[in-house]
Amino acid sequence: MTGQSVLRGRTRELELFDHLLGTLGGSSARVLELAGEPGMGKTRLLAALRERAERAGALVAHGETVGKPLMTEFAVFADALDDLLAAGGTGLLSGMDPRVALRLPEMFPVLHASGATRTQPQERRYWACQGIRALLGKLSEEKPLVLLLDDVHNAQQSSIEMILNLVRRPLAAPVLLLLTHRPRQTPVDLVSALGTAAETGTARRVELGPLGLADSARLLPATTRPGRRRLLHRLSGGQPGLLSALAAGAHDDTAVIDDIPSPHPVAAAVGMDLRALGPAGRLFAQAAAVVGDTIDPALVAEVAELEHDRALAGLDELIAQDLVRTRDNRLGFRDGVVRAICYQHAGGGWRIGAHARAYEALWKRGAPLAEQAHHLERSGKPATERDAETLLAAVRSTGDRMPGAVSRWLRALLERHDLHRGELVTRLARATALSGRLAESLPDHRLAWRHHDELDPEMLTGLAESHVRVLRLLGRFDDAAEVVRTAVRHVEVPLALAEIALDSGGDVAGLLDTVAALAQDDLRASAVHSAMLATLGRGTEAAAVADRTAEALDQPGDDIASTCEAFDWLGWANIWSGRTEQALFQFTRGLELAERHQQVHVLGRLNLGLATAHLRDGALEPAVEHAEDASALAASTGSAGLAVRTKRLCAEVRHVITSGGTALSGSLCAVLAGLGAAVGQADEARFWYALEDELLSRRDPADQLGLTLLAVACLESVTEQKPARQLLRAAVAVLSARSHWVLLAVLRLGGAPACDAGEAESEDLEKVVVERLSLLSVRENQVAELVARGRTNQQIARALTLSHKTVETYLRRIFDKLEVSSRSEVAAMTGTMRRIA
Repeated sequence: MTGQSVLRGRTRELELFDHLLGTLGGSSARVLELAGEPGMGKTRLLAALRERAERAGALVAHGETVGKPLMTEFAVFADALDDLLAAGGTGLLSGMDPRVALRLPEMFPVLHASGATRTQPQERRYWACQGIRALLGKLSEEKPLVLLLDDVHNAQQSSIEMILNLVRRPLAAPVLLLLTHRPRQTPVDLVSALGTAAETGTARRVELGPLGLADSARLLPATTRPGRRRLLHRLSGGQPGLLSALAAGAHDDTAVIDDIPSPHPVAAAVGMDLRALGPAGRLFAQAAAVVGDTIDPALVAEVAELEHDRALAGLDELIAQDLVRTRDNRLGFRDGVVRAICYQHAGGGWRIGAHARAYEALWKRGAPLAEQAHHLERSGKPATERDAETLLAAVRSTGDRMPGAVSRWLRALLERHDLHRGELVTRLARATALSGRLAESLPDHRLAWRHHDELDPEMLTGLAESHVRVLRLLGRFDDAAEVVRTAVRHVEVPLALAEIALDSGGDVAGLLDTVAALAQDDLRASAVHSAMLATLGRGTEAAAVADRTAEALDQPGDDIASTCEAFDWLGWANIWSGRTEQALFQFTRGLELAERHQQVHVLGRLNLGLATAHLRDGALEPAVEHAEDASALAASTGSAGLAVRTKRLCAEVRHVITSGGTALSGSLCAVLAGLGAAVGQADEARFWYALEDELLSRRDPADQLGLTLLAVACLESVTEQKPARQLLRAAVAVLSARSHWVLLAVLRLGGAPACDAGEAESEDLEKVVVERLSLLSVRENQVAELVARGRTNQQIARALTLSHKTVETYLRRIFDKLEVSSRSEVAAMTGTMRRIA
C-alpha cells in the first residue's frame, strides 16, 4: 500500500472482508461490524479495506462522524455519499416517489431541486430514510457498493436510526455496510440490533483484539531496540494506535511518555473527545492529568479549583466519554496516552499553578514524599526551606529507585539552596550514573570529591564505588584503578578493584581472599566472589557460592543498584561454570529488576549476558535480540568495552549461521537484520528486514522459493562465492533476471553473474538499478530514505513539512519509478543506493 505502512496481525479480518465482498449477490446486502477499544486500529483497518474494495472494482463510499457536524441530520451518510451523488446529479432522483425526491436535497445539498414543500417532522424523517435506501439501491445498480461508516458510536441520533433501519431491514441490493465503533460508547439499541443480525446471519461481527509482540514490533521503526519494543508492546497492550503514540512520545530508555505530537491520530482523536466536553469536564480532565494515574475526585477538585458538585459533574462527563474508567475500585484514565494528551491540553502556566496546588494539598495530607517531590519540581519550586527539606527527604527515601527523577530533584535543589551541598552533589553523581548518563556523571563525581570532608565514611565509600563503576563501565580501566588508589587516603574499596580485575583480565587470584571475607556480609561481594572462582577454573565452588547468593537475593533490599549488579555477576559466574540454564535465570531476574527501577547503567551488561547465554543454548533469535539491545545501550551510555564485547558476540553468531547449515526462514532474516543493527550496519539490517517482510507477505510458492534461494545466496556469499552464484542462478530461473530482488542480490554479491551470460549480464543488471534510482528527485529520495528508516506516512509528513496526501503522491511516484510494489522493497533499494555510491 502506498498510503499506509504494512497492516500487521489482521489477516483474518482481511480474509473475511474479501469473502463477504466476493459473495455479495444481486439481491443480498450484508453488514460487517468491526468493534474494538480506542487505539485498536479500526480506522487504519478500514482504510485497508477501502483500498481492497476499490481494487476489486466495487463502488466505495466512506463516511466518518465528527463531534459537531455542519449538517444536523444524517451527517455520516452525507459525508459518505456526497462525492458519489455529485457525480450522479439530480438524475438519481428520477423514478423515485416524489415525497422521497423532495426530502433528499434537504440532506444532500448536491441534489438541490426547486419546488420542495414542507412536511411534518415525523413524515420528513420517514421519507428521508426511504430516500437514503433508494439512493443506495440506485448507486449499487451497476456494481457492488461498499459503504464504510467509521466511529458510528459518535453518530447523531438521525444517523443511528438510519443505520438501525439498514441493519434491521437489509436492502435487496449488493451493498456491504461496514461499521466501526467502540462498544462502550455505542447506543444500546444499535448494539442489540447488530447482535440480533449476527445471530440471524445477516451481519458478521469482528472484535478487534490486540496484536502479538511480533506484529507490534514490526509497526515500530526498525531502529527501535528489542527491549524497547517489548516495553512499548506491554504498555500499549498490543493496541496499534497506543503503540504508535507511545513510540512517538517516549524518547529514552526509561520515560514512558514525554509528550504526544499534536498531529498524531491518537492525539487528534482524544482532542476531539475533549472538545466534546463542557468547561467543567475539560478542567477536571486537565487537573486529573496533573494529579497522577489514580483519580481522587476531592484532590482533583482542589487542584482544578472546582466546587464539589461541578467537579463530580465533570467526572461524569469523562466517564460518559470513556476517557476515565474504573479498575479495581479505582478511578483512572483509560490509558497513559489519554492522560498525557489531557495534560498537554492545559496551558503551561496553568500547569505550573496546578502542580503547586497539588503539592500543597499532598503536603497537608502527608502523602508519600516521592509524590510531593514530583509536583514540587514541576511547580517551579523549591522556594522555601520547607520545600527544600521535602525534596531532600524524598531523595533520601527514594534511594536508587527512579534515578532519573532523583537527579532532577537534586539539580532543582542545587540551583536554589546551599544546604548539605556535599551530600547533594554525591547523590547527584550516583543518580546520573545509574540513569545511564555515565560520561555526564563524571564532572559531578569530580565535584563531589572536592566536598569529601563534608561526607561521612558511608557516603565516601559510595562515592568511590560509584566513580569506579562509571569508569569501569566506560572501559577506562586505568582511570578506574587510579581512582581506587586515590580513594585509599579516605576509604578502601577492594570490591571495586576486584570488579576491575574481572572486566579487564587483571589479577583476580590476588584479590580472592579479600573479597571472600567481604562476601560474608555483602551479597554483591558474594556474587563477585562466585564469578572470581569461576574465572579461576573452580567451577564447583563457584556454583555453590552462586546458589547460596541467589537464594539470599530472593528478597532484594533497598540498594537496588547493587542487587542488579549482583544478578549480573551471578549470571557470568554461571556461564563461566558451564551452567547456562542458571545463567539465563539470573540474568533475567536482574534485567526485570533493572528495567522496573530504571537502572540503565547495568541494562547493557545484563542484555549481553542474556545474549551470551542464549547463544550457548543454541537459541539464535533471542541471542541476537539481546545483542542488539546491548549494542544500542553501549552507544547510549558511551560504554566502549560493552560495544567491543557485543561485536565479538555477534561475530560468533554469524559464524554459527554461516557454518552450521541453519535453515533459512523469515525468522532467520530477522536474526541477520538484528546482527546488522547490533554492529552498526544499517544498510545490512534494512536489506534483511525488507527481505523478511517480502517472504512473509508472498503467498505464491514460486515467489517464496525464489526469494529463499536469493536469501541463501546472499548468506552463502559471506564465505563461499561459487555456491552463492549457483544459488543466484537458480533464483533467476524462478524470479526472472530483472526482478527487483535479483538486482539487489547481484549487487550484494559484488556483481556476481546472475545467469550464464556472465559478467556482462551482471554489469547490465547493475546499470538497471542505477537507472531506476537516478529517476528519483531530491524530494523523492528524502521520502524513500525515511521509508527505509521505518517511518510512517504521518511521520514523514511532519519531518518534511508536507501534507499526508503529498507524501502519498510521492510514494506512488517512487513505486512507479523503482518498479516496486511495497515499502519493504523501497527500503531495500534505498540501502542499495549507498552500496552503489
